[in-house]
Amino acid sequence: MPKPEMDLYGGEGHNWKSIIFSLMVISFVIAGIVVAIYLLGYVDELLYWSGRRMRLDEFLRGDLTVNRLPTTWVSPHQLIYQADDGGLFAFNTFNNTLTVLVTNHTLRQLNVRGYQCSPNLRYVLFQHNIREVYQRTFTATYTVYDVTNDELLSSHHIPLFGEGQRSWDWQHASWLGTNGSLLLVADNEVLALPGPPARRAQLLQLTYDAVPGRVYNGVSDWLYQDGSLVLYVQYDDTAVSELKFPRISEGIGGAGASRAGFLLPALNSTLHTVFPDHITIRYPTPGSSIPKVTLWIVSVENTSSTPQKWAVKPPTTLDGMEYYLISAQWVGQDNSHVGSVWMNRAQNLTVYSSCYAPNWTCSETHSEKATDEPWLEVHQKPVYSEDGSAFLLLAAVQEGGGQYYTHIKHVDVNRQRIAVLSHGRMEVTEVLAWDQENHLVYYLGSADRPGQRHVYVVRDPSYGGGSNSVRARAEREEPRCLTCELAVWPARLHYANCSFWRAKFSPLALPTRRSFDVQLGGGSKARVQLLLPPSWREELRDAAFPVLVHVDGRPGSQQVTEEYLVDWGSYMASRNDVVYVKLDVAGSRGLSRALLRGRLGGVEVADQLAVIRYLLETFKFLDVTRVAVWGWGYGGYVTAMLLGSQQSTLKCGIAVSPITDWLYYNAAFTERTLGQPSVNYKGYVEADASQRAHHVPAHALYLVHGMADMSAPYPHALQLARALTDAGVLFRYQDYLRECLSLDPEDTKLPPPDR
Repeated sequence: MPKPEMDLYGGEGHNWKSIIFSLMVISFVIAGIVVAIYLLGYVDELLYWSGRRMRLDEFLRGDLTVNRLPTTWVSPHQLIYQADDGGLFAFNTFNNTLTVLVTNHTLRQLNVRGYQCSPNLRYVLFQHNIREVYQRTFTATYTVYDVTNDELLSSHHIPLFGEGQRSWDWQHASWLGTNGSLLLVADNEVLALPGPPARRAQLLQLTYDAVPGRVYNGVSDWLYQDGSLVLYVQYDDTAVSELKFPRISEGIGGAGASRAGFLLPALNSTLHTVFPDHITIRYPTPGSSIPKVTLWIVSVENTSSTPQKWAVKPPTTLDGMEYYLISAQWVGQDNSHVGSVWMNRAQNLTVYSSCYAPNWTCSETHSEKATDEPWLEVHQKPVYSEDGSAFLLLAAVQEGGGQYYTHIKHVDVNRQRIAVLSHGRMEVTEVLAWDQENHLVYYLGSADRPGQRHVYVVRDPSYGGGSNSVRARAEREEPRCLTCELAVWPARLHYANCSFWRAKFSPLALPTRRSFDVQLGGGSKARVQLLLPPSWREELRDAAFPVLVHVDGRPGSQQVTEEYLVDWGSYMASRNDVVYVKLDVAGSRGLSRALLRGRLGGVEVADQLAVIRYLLETFKFLDVTRVAVWGWGYGGYVTAMLLGSQQSTLKCGIAVSPITDWLYYNAAFTERTLGQPSVNYKGYVEADASQRAHHVPAHALYLVHGMADMSAPYPHALQLARALTDAGVLFRYQDYLRECLSLDPEDTKLPPPDR
């Protein structure tokens, strides 16, 4: 007989208690293993890392930034600053006394973003409700605050608006003279409001020739001290090419309106509003017409008739040239001398001139020419002596090794003598003050470390009565650093209150910054800064942190600095355990620009790629499989060029508003490096990022752009997107169709640009 089949379901029942107990034991073992791995992996972190991670919302809102109003001098001994409680104070350096000008309640009530004190400190002009128009242009509401009448709210807030003029339409407002008069700009016209503000006088229109979108009249604090004459500049964009981009709105009934609603007869008359309108701005491109600039002087003394005005004629050196006006200012103790600085369109010639009444024709007093340097930089306006016979300027000076650094030159107009006051392999960034009574010049410089800034003082050439003895020259020429050794600095008063920093940053786990130089081929070097996450330590051996490289490379820029700031890199390192890398390569401030002459996207891109490779080979805690780059504007251009370099070092990149084709970028920046397209067309073609689109790896690029972001107009992103599409490269593309002229980090959750 065949054996009976085994009954799989027969027999005694299962021992469920044993099974459940076994599963519990297995679960406890697995949980123990997981906990052990977790503890072993993070024991060092638990012992050494303290503080909480930074949050995205607090960074984007600016909670970790000191949003204080600027500190200003209103006289040689009166300093205005915003205290920790938010109020505005006047500090007298003679007797070390403090006076409250504006309470913190008033500043918060108006949400003040800027201020100007009248010369007698009776009034304070508040700027608030700022509304962006274009990049770096805005309108705002201006309110006059009466310091002596703080308790009467109805009388100490005096909004500025004229008949038919909305209070937020002002493009500019500043004090004019000493009697409380105001100088204003609205609708591209210059106006004056006779003072004092409590009189509520009628507006006096000084210009009448503005044309919307084409002719602009404006001021830049160019007014004579007694308020009788105003110096202003006029820009004529009539011949400048136009840039149009769509204005995307929500349409009829908003974003959620039903499409069926458009079929209603009542809406037939409004159908034309369904399609996007467009915005037109003037945008000069390489080889095309640039704005025509004219400098004017207008009198505000006679308010009963049309104001009298005179055109300031540029120096004859610029005859037959296109040029830019760099700065203009009143010079001396009377109203007969204007100092102006002009630069030719090629930006290899800067002319300093003096213009005198009554015909206001400018004559050249000094000029700077680019010889070995590819172009001249735009620096702060000259600092003139009280009588106008001499002035200080910043210019490139050749030091040892043939490299150029920015230093101070003293120009004696009467004697036609030029003296260099600062020296060494350092960059002077600003002339702070000229104490002519004691023959001392104070300035800001980079010392031995390019990322630092220190205050220096040096004697001017007139010290010692013009003596040329060895001792007199030594005392004149040797600068002295005032802030290099703060511990022994003989300060009269030291103000230190870090309550804000202690409250905001003591609970946070912030990254560690390390800066160093990397030697590259050909004797050049790059500056590098690593933002190391809180969990990083030197003794870690097996850690592998992802790497995010912030690329820029814009000529004259500087990313590696020892300035204390909380930026996007600080957030990424603190929150996401990312090693954030900043680079300064060829063309950056203090580094050679010679190799950038006539070409972009070459040496600065190659240098950044070489530095990234060096870092990955040198520091074993960097994860070579997780390396990303990102940049905004010029940095977006460098990101696209790096991804298209046929290298496998980079995993991915984010290009925000990248420049693609330099033929469509702004003329001033492009022409100083690449020159005219008719002369250097090859340089333009080789610098075109779309030429490398077919080398970009699939899924490696995230392209982001704002329709109205003027850091690089939208055709650049569209051209790069088309080149990638034609090459069959898959990429991610995101466009923000807002009307604002820049991407708002609060809305886009993108890091703010470094411009």
